[in-house]
Amino acid sequence: MNAAEALRNADTIFRPDPRSTPQWETLNGHAHLAEIEQRSVQLQQFVLHAGVPEAIRIHFETAKNVYLYAWFVYRFNMVAGQYLYSTLELALRICFYPPEGEVTEGKRPTLAPLLKRALKKGYFSTEKFSMARRHALGQARQRYRSEIGKKVFEENLSGADLDYSQVVPTKDDYDSFNLPQWLDTIPFLRNEHSHGTTSLWPMSQIDFEIAGEMINQLFDDLKEGRSI
Repeated sequence: MNAAEALRNADTIFRPDPRSTPQWETLNGHAHLAEIEQRSVQLQQFVLHAGVPEAIRIHFETAKNVYLYAWFVYRFNMVAGQYLYSTLELALRICFYPPEGEVTEGKRPTLAPLLKRALKKGYFSTEKFSMARRHALGQARQRYRSEIGKKVFEENLSGADLDYSQVVPTKDDYDSFNLPQWLDTIPFLRNEHSHGTTSLWPMSQIDFEIAGEMINQLFDDLKEGRSI
C-alpha cells in the first residue's frame, strides 16, 4: 500500500498529501502553506443564507471542512463529496417532508424524485445559478463575436473593436444550459459516493457553489420572511 493511503502518524499528519501538492518535498513545504490558506479563503465565499435552517448550514460547513482537510488526505475529496450531496438531500427533505410528514411507500423520498419535485414546483431558477449565468454569457459573447466577424467580412473592414459590456444574454442563452438535464446528473454522482466506489477524483469548488445555490434557492422564501 502506498504510504499516502495509510494512517498518518505524528510525523506526517500535518504534511499535505503528495497528490494535493506534488512538489512538497522539493520545496520543503514552506511555499505550500499558502495553498491551504487560499483554499480556505475560497471556501468562505460559499455561504448559506440565514433563511436556511441551522442544521443544514452546519452540515454544509462540515462538508467544506472535510474538503479543506483533503489537502492533507486526498481521499477526503470523496468523503467531502458524499457529505455535500447528503447535505443537499437533507435540505430537500426538510423543505418538502418534515420528519413527521409524508413518506412514500414507507420510505423517505430519495434525492432524484426530490430534485424533480423542486424543479417542477419552481424552486430552481436557471438565472440564479452562477454556472448557468457564465454559460449564458459565454453563448451571448460567442454570438456577438460571430456578428462582428460577419460585419467585418461583409463590409470588407480591416477590423473591429469588441465591446463586451453591451452583451446581454437572452432567454435562449439560458435555456441552452438545460437545467433539467444537468440536475439529472446529481443523483448519479451522489450514488457513486454513497454506494461505495474505488473511483477517486478531486472535488471542485464549483460543486460547493452549485450545491450552495440550490439550497439557498430552496429557502429563499424564508430569507424574505415568508413561509414555504
